[in-house]
Amino acid sequence: MKIVIGMDESTCSKQAFESVLSRQWPEQTSFQLISVIEPVKSIEADSDISEETWSAHYRQMRSLRRSQAEKLLQDAGKLLLEQNHEWQ
Repeated sequence: MKIVIGMDESTCSKQAFESVLSRQWPEQTSFQLISVIEPVKSIEADSDISEETWSAHYRQMRSLRRSQAEKLLQDAGKLLLEQNHEWQ
């Protein structure tokens, strides 16, 4: 049996991982962990930055995160298919 586990820093991910660890698996079972850590772009906290600048930065980051998430899902799907093919 082959099991792929996606990991991030969320509580749900940690609980799922602990659940996998707590189970009895056949001796030939192999596991693969996949984790992605995204770089975080930020601007320095500065009292001279206006609310408009912060709002613009937030909108830009939200848009960037959305496009990164979409690409990440596409890439993850491709990776899982590739890994499955190589694993067999």
